[in-house]
Amino acid sequence: MERKMRIKDKSSISPVECITEHLLYIFIVFLNYKTFAFIPLNGYTVSKSRLLLISLMVLVSVVGSIIRWKKCMKIRAAIADVLVGAGIYTILVYENYYSKWIHILAIVFIVFLICYSFLTLMKKNRGKSIFQIRDRIRKKLIIKVRITNILNQAGLVLGVLSLLLILPISYNRIFNGGIVIADAKYSLGSGFDTNYTENEYSLTFNIDNIAKIRNEEVWSKLKVTQRLQVLQDICRCEENYFGLEHQVRVVMDDLDEYTLASYNDSEKLVIIDKQHLENDSPKDVCETLLHEMFHAYEHDLVRLYLDSNESQRKLRVFQHCDEYIKEMVNYQDGGDDYESFMRYYCQYMEADSRAYASEAVEEYYAEIDEILEEQKNTDAQGGAGNE
Repeated sequence: MERKMRIKDKSSISPVECITEHLLYIFIVFLNYKTFAFIPLNGYTVSKSRLLLISLMVLVSVVGSIIRWKKCMKIRAAIADVLVGAGIYTILVYENYYSKWIHILAIVFIVFLICYSFLTLMKKNRGKSIFQIRDRIRKKLIIKVRITNILNQAGLVLGVLSLLLILPISYNRIFNGGIVIADAKYSLGSGFDTNYTENEYSLTFNIDNIAKIRNEEVWSKLKVTQRLQVLQDICRCEENYFGLEHQVRVVMDDLDEYTLASYNDSEKLVIIDKQHLENDSPKDVCETLLHEMFHAYEHDLVRLYLDSNESQRKLRVFQHCDEYIKEMVNYQDGGDDYESFMRYYCQYMEADSRAYASEAVEEYYAEIDEILEEQKNTDAQGGAGNE
């Protein structure tokens, strides 16, 4: 009787190595995820969200190890388990922002699972299909082995899809400055459209979109990407008003506690805090954006000041530029204590930005109302003329 000799799979690892590998990759994935993709779950603190992320990676690792215990334990399976745990957390926190991408990956997995399961279960064994095997014990063993194989492959594919889910989020944070961006045409790499006419930068031209910030009920129904687009259009108007030599992008990210937004001059980027954009009133969000846009103006003003001669530097428009320069070199970003906060609050850059934003937001709202009223009157006159 011919005997078949099984060759030991050298890629398999022992139970102890399996536990060690899982712990190692949980640590590696957590560190990278924390840097490139982490935001806290709504209603959870940062520490509790991080604990949830770790717990999900551990839980999936335990389940995966139980399924494969002493059968098919490989390093790639350990990596996949950890990535699936991170992928589940990603779905929980990013479902509202990347729903289309999540649904696409879910469809890909379901199609794979159906096709692979069918092909695996229907595969012939010694020339017979699973339905033609009469020996019940042998049939049960074959089905068990094949289901285990399906689960193993499904776990690996889920790991790959989890990585694909996380990659665009990390890409946006690294290359676009935030986890959610307004629109593809404003993203780094696609380039800005610099062919806008002055009229296209006006509030009147963009009133249909910008007016959404005036109505809290309408604003509450907008998705985050739609809110960012409204802010981006306001940003265009501000660029025109200030005469900025560059365009500024608006993105959303999870910022430090008590930080509503920040301006990054090197990237020409306004970053709005996730909680602020999602939960605060549209008027407050608009005022925050205007505050940050005045910072963009201050930076441009300083560049112009440094390029000017001594006589030109006496112009009134440059009156605070010496202070701006000092503060840019040694900027006080505040802290938890009162003294640190006051050092931040009393800087010329911050005081001037607050003064501008508080006045400008009222002007924006008044002008929006005026334009909408004019449109209403025009429509009414047009309707009367047609009767």
